[in-house]
Formats: sequence, structure tokens, C-alpha cells
Amino acid sequence: MLEKIREGSQGTIVKVVLGAVILSFALAGVGSYLGNPTELLAAKVNDQKIYSQALENGVRDERMRLEQQLGEQFDLMASNPAFEQQIRASVLEKLITEALFDQAVAKNGLSVGDEQIRQAIVNMPGFQQDGVFDNELYLSLINRQGYSAASFREMMRADMSRRQFVSGVLGSDFVLPSEVDRIDALLNQTRSVRYWKIDTAKLAADVIPTEEQVQTYFDAHQYMYQQPEMVSVDYLHVDADALARDIEISDEEVADYYEANSALYRTAAERRASHILFENSDEGREAALKVQAELAAGSDFAEMATTYSTDSFSAENGGDLDWFAAGVMGDAFDDAVFGLEKEGDISQLVETPFGLHLIQVTGIRPEATKPLADVADDIRAEQQRNAALERYYELQEEVTNLAFEMPESLDDIASETGLSVQSTDSFSQANPPAAIADPQVIRAIFSEQVLRDRLNSDPIELAEGQLMVVRVKEHQPARAKTLDEVKPQVAKVVAMEVAAEQANEIADQYLAQLKQGETPLIEAQQPITLLTESGFARDSMELDRAVRDRAFAMSKPAETAQFDKVTASNFVAVIALDEVVEAQGEERDGRLQQALEQNQSQTAYMALVNALKAQAEIVYIEQEAAQSDEF
Repeated sequence: MLEKIREGSQGTIVKVVLGAVILSFALAGVGSYLGNPTELLAAKVNDQKIYSQALENGVRDERMRLEQQLGEQFDLMASNPAFEQQIRASVLEKLITEALFDQAVAKNGLSVGDEQIRQAIVNMPGFQQDGVFDNELYLSLINRQGYSAASFREMMRADMSRRQFVSGVLGSDFVLPSEVDRIDALLNQTRSVRYWKIDTAKLAADVIPTEEQVQTYFDAHQYMYQQPEMVSVDYLHVDADALARDIEISDEEVADYYEANSALYRTAAERRASHILFENSDEGREAALKVQAELAAGSDFAEMATTYSTDSFSAENGGDLDWFAAGVMGDAFDDAVFGLEKEGDISQLVETPFGLHLIQVTGIRPEATKPLADVADDIRAEQQRNAALERYYELQEEVTNLAFEMPESLDDIASETGLSVQSTDSFSQANPPAAIADPQVIRAIFSEQVLRDRLNSDPIELAEGQLMVVRVKEHQPARAKTLDEVKPQVAKVVAMEVAAEQANEIADQYLAQLKQGETPLIEAQQPITLLTESGFARDSMELDRAVRDRAFAMSKPAETAQFDKVTASNFVAVIALDEVVEAQGEERDGRLQQALEQNQSQTAYMALVNALKAQAEIVYIEQEAAQSDEF
């Protein structure tokens, strides 16, 4: 048979066919080099290309930054596709802005010299060890980020050039002292008002909306009454802590463990010592012998340490080195300390790499072993935890295998493993019950596999010793609620709207009376309160925020009060602004000037970016591709 194939492959027709196939592959290969760029573009800024790979790298870095900043909340936010799109759009705009700055830098002939770059790198704290630039650390860190020394320098050059350009443009901004004084006076201004507060909630209590009013409002606002996608789920939860509670550890097992691991409960012998340190030189040795003689004559060791020790840190405490075990201070030092028999003994002169020491033992703790009674509870808890983890890992493997073999049922897995199937009530993605409120679990529940195909989720490891498998029990797609479902809520809203209209009518009447110089009379049955507030500031919490903000938006009264009204969510108020008091003699706040300068710089920065964008030709290639895919 092989011989026949070989003979057939020599035929003219076969050769022609093979030649055509080979040629088509060759042309396709050439076409892939000539017709398709090796790198896809995300955008173009004039003639400068922004590659998709640069965008992906930027998105990755931004995601890492946000994950560190937001912690567990990031996982929940990241499950929303709109959040991911927002990150991509933000990073792309940043890359476009950098390209605009690069072009402006080139156009204006700005540059940063090699020495400036070298100094900037040398002064970066991240490249220093003990305050000194470490070249090996520098190379290690930049290589880990995918840079060579040359490419990192060029990245720094570009970044410093952009900063030079931006600071050159924005550095001319300033705030005049008179501007700071004027704004400071406005911020510290106080005002006094009277206001008539009309309670719309109390008015609404007497309003009975008609069926027509309710229906009309519902028809116009049906978008507000949506039921989100709802699910209820069954789940299996493998919990090592719960397993531990069911495990009994006998007293005999605890005692056996204690005997076998007695070293864990043994405390090594410790000594507390003080020392006097001298330089290891002829002068140091001479000084040490002199101090040694004075100690022998009865001088106080702590006083001598404070006076003569070159170890300034311990000298402040009379030479005290606190408690330590053998093996901490070095062989010679340890031998001397642990060779002294009782508290107060002083060693002979001890030589170590640090210098010459005179040492006094100030405390002795012999080796000790904690009794079984003191550690029995800890041993029992530890053994329970170990046994529970062992059982947990067995269940983890068993559940993982069964979830794959039986993807359409949790009951079968439960019967095989002895676990219990637990259930939840219906909930939305934004409001899960506490038992399953983990971002990984929520993503799994609303995944294609679990929600659409109605299969078990893959096992989800929540934390060490925590495993969950979920399955959708019932699914309700998002829908518009009917009027019957929300009629009480709609009626309440309509009543509040009618009450607000009534309150505004009363307010208009009061406003007209005040402007005519009359004082409005409050009728007994009306839900109206006259309130007075004097000398309140912009951040005052002593009156309603809506009244406060409107009062500060009103013109300063001249001879008579100024009048206005404000509508809030649950009241309408008529305001009489009686007095405005300017702040006097206040010392200028340096923080205010700094805040104004920062605000002005931010405004100028955005204006600069917008001006550069207006003069440039910017093509968003990635967005255009995404839109074409939608169609």
C-alpha cells in the first residue's frame, strides 16, 4: 500500500496540485508579513502610533494599582464590564496625553541631559541601600520590569522632558494676595436668617391620589420600577472550622502529643546582662582595665557603663542588654555570660569583633517546661484543626471529582460526601446574602456555566479550609414591575408631588407677603414652622443644608432683608436673609493659598491638554474596531 502511495505521488497531476498548495501557503505567509502589521494599534496621535501592547501593559499596571488600593472590593468592581472599559479608556487617554506632550517637547526643542537623568536615578530611594545608590539593586529592579539600562534611561528622559514641559507652562501661574483675602473673607463669612419651613410629608398625609394620577405617574416613570435579575441557589460549603467542632480529641491523645513534642513547650535558659564596651585598641584596653579595677573596688556598674561605654544606645540604660538566650550574642560573649554563676557577678575582659567588654549578669532564668495543664487546651485545638484540615483536603478532592462527574446535581454529591445542601432565598447580584457574599461566588453564580447552562459551579476555594460549590435553583430575568406590585410606592410618590405643589403655592404666597413688607401668619392647621438661625457659617450643621446653601447663594441685603425660597426632598422653605457679616482681621491661611494654587494649576493643566488635543489629529482605532464588531 505504501508503494502505491509513493508511485501515485510521482504523477503529474499530483505534482501540480501539491505545487499549488505550497504556493498558496507561501503567498499567505508573505501576505501575513506585508498585509498585516505585527503589532495592532490602539490609537494614532498625528503621526505617532500607540500600540495595543502598550495599552495592555498600562491596563495591567492600573489594575494592579487599583487592586492594591481597593483590596477585596476590587474583585466585585472588576466583575462589572463597565469598570474594565473605564480602566481601558482612562489608560488610553493617559497614553494619548503622553504622546501629545512628547510631540510638544520635540516641537519646542526641550531636552534633558544625561547627567540630569543619572542624578535622578541615583537619588531614587527605591534604588538605594542604607541611603546609598546600589547598582545591582537598580539593575535587578529595572530588569524585573522588562527594562534594560538604556531603555530605562530613555523612559526617564521622556518622562522628565514631559515634566519639564508641563512645569514650564504651569509654573507661571500664581494667586494674588488680594484673591486669597477675598476668598478667605467669603469662606469665613457668617449669615443670619429667618425661614418658614413647610413640611411636605405632613401635607402628603392628607393627600389621596386618584387612580388616574397614579397610572399617569407610573406610565411616565416605569423605568424606575425595575426588578433586577434574581436567583436563588443551592450550595455545598466545606468548612474546616465546622469540621473541627465535630472532632473529639481525648485526654490521652493530648498527653501523648505533649510527651512527643515536649521541646515545643520548653523555654530555654535566659540571662539578663549589662555591658561596658571599649574599643579594641591599646587605649581601649587601658581604659577597660582601669574601669575593671574601679568595679572591683565597689563602683556601680550602671554608672560606669553610662560614663565609659562606647555603646551609646545601651549606655543610656546603664549598659542593659535585656534578656537573651544562648546563641544570640556570639560565642565569646555567650560563654562569658552563661559562665557566671549568680546575679551581680562581673566577667573578666571579653574580646569580640565589636570590641572589649566587661559584662555583669543582672538576671537568671533557668530552663523551664510549661506543664501539660497549661497547654492542654491549645494542644487539643491544634489537633482538632489538623484533623479537620486533613478531612477537609479529602473532601476537597472528593467534591472536585464529583462536581466534574455529576455536574447536574448537588444532591448526589451531598449523599456521596455526607455534606448538606444549603439554600438561599432569591437575591440580586448587587445584594447577595451574607453566607455567599464573596466576589468569586457571585461571579460563578452569574456565569454562563451556572446561570445559563444550569450546571454546578467549579469548586470555589474562598480561603484556606473554605470551599464552596453553587448551583442555581431558580432564575428570574430582569423585568419591569407591574403597577399592582408597586402601587403603594407610586401612590406615596404622587402624594408627595401633590404636597410639594401645595407647599410651593404656600411658599409663593408667603414670599409675596414678605416682599410687600408684611409678616405671614401661620395658621394653626398648617404644617409650617418659623425658625431663626444667627451667625452660621458655610459648613454649619445647625440648620438644614438646603436652607444653608440657598442662604449663602442669596445677595447681601442692603437696607432690608433679601427673600427667596428653596425646595428640598421633604420640605419647602421661604428664607429671609437678614444679615451678612464679613470676617475681619483674620490672618491669611497658608493652606488656602496652597489649595487655590493647586486648583489653578489643575485647571491650567486640563486647559493645556485640551488645547493640545484640539490642535492634534487623534484617531481611536481600538474604539472604532469595537464599534464595528458590534455591528
